[in-house]
Amino acid sequence: MLDAITGWLLDLFKRVFVALWSFVQDAFILLLDLLLSAIVAVLGAIPVPVQLSAGLGSLWSALDPAIIHFLTLFGLPQALALVGAAFVFRLGRKIVTLFQW
Repeated sequence: MLDAITGWLLDLFKRVFVALWSFVQDAFILLLDLLLSAIVAVLGAIPVPVQLSAGLGSLWSALDPAIIHFLTLFGLPQALALVGAAFVFRLGRKIVTLFQW
């Protein structure tokens, strides 16, 4: 009889502990969701600069021709193309593996 009562109390304690742990996890997830939503709202409220509203092409064409020449000699267009290709490859890899990798 005493074993049954202590077993029941132990089981009750375990269930209460699991319930409290689940509550703490849910509270943490809720706070993280609120924090990330606030960050998204703040970033969404930042206006796009006027210089970038027409795209990077307008900034590139507004540069002095000598600067454009040196940037081309340094390989900036090829570097930007390589970064873009790497980004497309990474997104493609994630889509093919169903976001598991």
